[in-house]
Amino acid sequence: HHTKLAGERLRNELIYAFNKEMGNHVDIQAIRHVALYINGEYWGLYSLIERKNKDFIRTHYGFTDIDLMANEDLEIVSGNDSDFVSLLHFMNSTNLDLPENWERLNLWVDMENFTDYWVLNTFCGLFDYGVNVRWWRPRTAEGKWRWISIDNDSWDEPEHEFFTEMYDHTTARGVYMLGKMLRSERFKKIFLNRLSDCMNSVFLPENFSRLIVEIQSGIKEELERDRMRWEGLINYVPAGIEAINLLDYAKERPENLNVEIIDALNLSGTCKLSLNVEPQGAGSLFLNSIHPTKFPWTGSYFKGIELNLKALPEAGFVFDHWRGGVQSGENPIAFIPGDKEILTAVFRKSP
Repeated sequence: HHTKLAGERLRNELIYAFNKEMGNHVDIQAIRHVALYINGEYWGLYSLIERKNKDFIRTHYGFTDIDLMANEDLEIVSGNDSDFVSLLHFMNSTNLDLPENWERLNLWVDMENFTDYWVLNTFCGLFDYGVNVRWWRPRTAEGKWRWISIDNDSWDEPEHEFFTEMYDHTTARGVYMLGKMLRSERFKKIFLNRLSDCMNSVFLPENFSRLIVEIQSGIKEELERDRMRWEGLINYVPAGIEAINLLDYAKERPENLNVEIIDALNLSGTCKLSLNVEPQGAGSLFLNSIHPTKFPWTGSYFKGIELNLKALPEAGFVFDHWRGGVQSGENPIAFIPGDKEILTAVFRKSP
């Protein structure tokens, strides 16, 4: 099902770029391309990647005393697993939607990190999730668990059912925590909205395309040299095919994923959301975690999952009211989308 071919250095790099544009919530090793020479002989194009050991955490966060775990067999790399075992027990034995439990969980897990880690995994179908993962916490009273995503070049096909695979694990154990978390209405809303936010922004085909051009522009000639150096000894994908495959993936994945999620969670479909501001240039909007600035703006969200929307006036304007699907003078607003929602934020000149 997966033949190992030498690729074009795109998938790891894309995930690194996505995470950066998503606000850098996931711990991902920095990556840089280098030309390698051994005793003066050209040895090809290599990816120089940060090590994912205790030093990685020390350099980025300054902590030296940590619990660090790896892989689905819960290997202890540093410290011990007692705090993590307690966390799993807590998740499996309590109603996470009760305010005090939800609060406690958020003190225990870095929720933005956990959410984005699974959004990236789910969208890209990273099928090595059982081995290419580490998670850690500082051994302090307020230390939260965070996930490190590593070696992200194994993406599945656009129609693979990664979400269902995760959702079917109803008990939190080891790397399988997403299914249990999604049983919480609070987390379900956070996860689905964040996934949709990303599919309406960083994961859009035109953004894939822009990032691929950026990544490739720096290594085009070197890839050719690398190919000439090893051609015949290494199986290469045909030149240029990776970019084409990834753009196809970007186009096909959202629809496949939406259908799968609607089916798994028994939702009633997606909503086509259209947002505008009046007058043009008078302000921008915050929608959940993203910040649309060009209007009219359209995106796709899950029906029945509450959205948060906030109008932000430019200098010289104040927010006046919402027009369309929601009639209100409140700002921000929360609303549950139906089939099609058209909303305009109306601003007026400030006195």
